[in-house]
Amino acid sequence: MFVGHNFIVTFHESPSSEIGMVRKRVMEDKNTINKGVMYIFYSVMDEIVYEYFPSIYKSEDELNEIETKKKNQDLIENYVKHPYAKKLLVLLCL
Repeated sequence: MFVGHNFIVTFHESPSSEIGMVRKRVMEDKNTINKGVMYIFYSVMDEIVYEYFPSIYKSEDELNEIETKKKNQDLIENYVKHPYAKKLLVLLCL
């Protein structure tokens, strides 16, 4: 993204929903242009960051699941003494 005194240039290989949303807001509310190019730049960056949250939350959930499985396996290893019981409990935790 290039930001000049009175312009913003973006480059993307496919249509960007974030750019489209900001563009729509600017076109619907002409006062947005009066707020300046940095306001529009911030709006674009804000939309881009906002779009990452679902992926971040999904990754967080996956990491929590891995951590829980690891804790369960550690508990099995430390507290279950019979080898067959360990194997069975490990399989149940997968």
